[in-house]
Amino acid sequence: MATCSKLLAAGTILASALSASGTGKADDTATAPTHTLGSVTTLDADRYRALEPGDAGSAAIAHVLADFQRRGDGEGGFAWWMKLPIAVRSRQANHSDARYWRNRIEFLRDAQRKDAVSCAISGRPVLADERLNCDYATELERYLDCTIGLPQARRASLFDELRDHALARLDADATRCPLAAGTITDVSSKLHRQGS
Repeated sequence: MATCSKLLAAGTILASALSASGTGKADDTATAPTHTLGSVTTLDADRYRALEPGDAGSAAIAHVLADFQRRGDGEGGFAWWMKLPIAVRSRQANHSDARYWRNRIEFLRDAQRKDAVSCAISGRPVLADERLNCDYATELERYLDCTIGLPQARRASLFDELRDHALARLDADATRCPLAAGTITDVSSKLHRQGS
């Protein structure tokens, strides 16, 4: 914890120094590094907090994995997860937020590796999680694209299992998620083509 406090204090001091100009006012060029510095410092602190038991550790793990997901770094995120002590991983795997982001980062890693068999396995819990909200179409598209290497019969079986639920979910998301409308339309078309 002392290291976290030192990191946060150093970040605050550096941010203050960067934001001050000759007139004592913050200028636009100093504001950008301050924001970046603050988020990096918070992320670094969360990497240490991930070792804490309970909700604090789980929230920190979820935050760090979400950042890897946001950056599209499935390999790095999963490697970071695997570097955590086994006791921490097993304790946090049952926390819903940590499990949600761990599942998503594993699926992203499998998709980036173009590992169709692993995608078929790791994508299922991601697609089943209601917390995806407007990301559902993006993750479903990833699932459709990364399972393309499966044998045709196996792939058809997977799509038969999820098609009805997926189409209903995409229809509901079409009105709820206007920013994802293009992705929703594309994924719906892919699912319909798979069925024919």
